[in-house]
Amino acid sequence: MRKLDSIDYAGHGDPMQCLDAYLPDEKGFDTLIYMHGGGLERGDRNKCQKLLPLVEKNIAVVSPEYRMFPSAKFPEFIEDAAVCVRFVLDHVKEWGGNGRVFVSGGSAGAWLTMMLAMDTHYLENAGVKQSDIAGYISESAQQFAHFAVMNYSGQDGRLERIDETAPIYFVREGMEMRPMFLIWYTNDMWCRPEENRLMKASLERFLPEGGVLDALELTGKHCKPERPEELLAAFEKFIHKEENHEQVQGL
Repeated sequence: MRKLDSIDYAGHGDPMQCLDAYLPDEKGFDTLIYMHGGGLERGDRNKCQKLLPLVEKNIAVVSPEYRMFPSAKFPEFIEDAAVCVRFVLDHVKEWGGNGRVFVSGGSAGAWLTMMLAMDTHYLENAGVKQSDIAGYISESAQQFAHFAVMNYSGQDGRLERIDETAPIYFVREGMEMRPMFLIWYTNDMWCRPEENRLMKASLERFLPEGGVLDALELTGKHCKPERPEELLAAFEKFIHKEENHEQVQGL
């Protein structure tokens, strides 16, 4: 495994806009961006450690920092995530990748993932088309308005609210949808399983022809699987399934 340390993906010299990349020794790998959780207030890019066994499966793991509350304000963390995706797409082939990039995250990082997937203007502003993304993997995302966004806007973060800060707000007929994998846990955070079940049902209602949606409830607590090998197997299966699906379509 090769590691690239503290790469400035935004070009501003801000340590909160850096990423680490863990790369397979062999070239031609898929790439997984995994954004850490922490309620948009804490956490760091070392939280990707649980996914590093994927590198042995020919999947690179890229783990970025992003600006957070209280020094950041909405939607700067989403904008950082979009800029990071653009940077990885631009450089992954130089690193030895095949150019296929999956966007993922856990908890707050999963909310960022879902906001990029559902509110497409963030990636568009960073020069990324949805078709550039091989797929999205969400681990324990809040599909309604994020509680920290609500708290810092003077609202009660305990409320379950759907507005333009909620991924589910953007579910609509005729939407463009890349392959998506929703994961949550049996003993997850309050209302998190219910939100993800509703998101699954809502996406299925408007799934475009040929769209791919997978969902999985794992035994465990919030972003803490009881059997970590099951989470790794789920990530690997989804990534390689989409890789094989793309190859078949290209025949």
